[in-house]
Amino acid sequence: MEHSLLYLLYFLFYSIVLLWFGKYGFDRVKSSKDYFIGHGNMGVFLGVCTFCASWISATSMLFITGSVYRFGLYPSVFGVLGWFAGALLFIPLTNRLAHQSLRKSLRTLPEYFYVRYGCRRLQAVGGMAVVFSHLFYIMLQIRGFGLVVGHMLEIPYALAVLLVYLFLIYTTFGGFESVARTDMVNFLLILIGSFTGAILVYQELGGSLHTAQKFVSASISLPLGTPSPMAADRSSLFYLGMFMFMSWALGKSTYPQYMNRVLAAKDRSTAVKMIGISLILLVATYAVLIFTSLGIRALSPELAAVSLDEIMPMAVERLFAPYWAGLILTAIMAAAVSTANSQLLVLAGSFSWDIYRYAVKRPATEEKLIRVSRWLVTIGATVSLLMAFIPPGTLLDYSSYIWGFFAATFFVPLYGGLFWKGATKEGAWAGFVGGTSIYIMEILFFRLEGEWTNPALPGVLVSLLCLVTVSTFYRRKRNRKNEEDPILTLH
Repeated sequence: MEHSLLYLLYFLFYSIVLLWFGKYGFDRVKSSKDYFIGHGNMGVFLGVCTFCASWISATSMLFITGSVYRFGLYPSVFGVLGWFAGALLFIPLTNRLAHQSLRKSLRTLPEYFYVRYGCRRLQAVGGMAVVFSHLFYIMLQIRGFGLVVGHMLEIPYALAVLLVYLFLIYTTFGGFESVARTDMVNFLLILIGSFTGAILVYQELGGSLHTAQKFVSASISLPLGTPSPMAADRSSLFYLGMFMFMSWALGKSTYPQYMNRVLAAKDRSTAVKMIGISLILLVATYAVLIFTSLGIRALSPELAAVSLDEIMPMAVERLFAPYWAGLILTAIMAAAVSTANSQLLVLAGSFSWDIYRYAVKRPATEEKLIRVSRWLVTIGATVSLLMAFIPPGTLLDYSSYIWGFFAATFFVPLYGGLFWKGATKEGAWAGFVGGTSIYIMEILFFRLEGEWTNPALPGVLVSLLCLVTVSTFYRRKRNRKNEEDPILTLH
């Protein structure tokens, strides 16, 4: 009873702080651009906080920690390394996207397809891909929040996810400025909670030779308990690791919410600094999370049969005093909220800016676009909430496929357009459709048969082949037409 009351106080404190900072953007939104990416004057500190907070999600705090506990460093680190490999690809992308001409033109990632290729239809289809995929990923964050708050407050899962639903709508209604301010709070909580957990584990281990040996054994041993079919031996662990690495690496490098942070920065120098500092802090945070997970595995191996997503909340409650456990669980809540509201804002922006404007075929006022966006915040949050009542077995069941989807659909048209002048509208279409088709076929015809293939990589390769082949064909066709038409030649 005492620890439940303490957890309730943590939750109330977090709620009050979130509500206070969430109101920041309500009276500062004057245009749709303000709503989607702020006023374009975000500094380094706020940029680092919102970038890191939107990166560290419930998948990181629950699935990564749970999988390290269950499987050891192998293959869980593959996924984390994949994220950072994607971040390295994001650095040259940031340098290009943060160019002054693009920063003035873009509000969403799909809009790049119009600016670069002159194709509104491709922008609209890209917006549909963003909306569809983000519904699933927001659902994962709602599920993560529900699991943690259910443990903390000893309330039903349904009530817990309803609470995060209300948080998301409130903070996202204020637009980017509200999301960024609440991200600042959330990231500070994530940092404090993560490092607190690592310090407590270190103290529990005691530093003796015996506990050090247990720690090393936990790092390299095979899965604890009854392994899942995908992790029956080291061979399947390797393929699982490579699947996570490729899908997360290529998908992370194209994820829209990070581009929004780049466009919101006040200049290119600020954007580059934001990325560099964020990566340093993220490496440190993930190292701490992995250390904590391995330490918990050495201290409390009896949780092997627990679902991956529930290992960390249960371990925290068992091993640590309630006042420390409440702090760590609040950090996990913050990770779920900070990622979900960022994705909800991206979803709403992509619908109103990329799809709605294309569908209505007439100019929309700024007030209308903001109103449509807020309606989509409500609708998107509601759909994801309903999906969370029939959640996946673990967060991995969807998260890796969402990253892979972005890799197969967006990676080649985006990077090809930025770094190859020869890319054409027709080539971008072919790359988008080809990559998407192969990815879906891989999921349907190979994954359902139990084969641990990597659907992201074949999708990206086919997308690249389509982009290069079709772009080359159409460039040659246009060159021949110019040579044959004297008017075009003179022009």
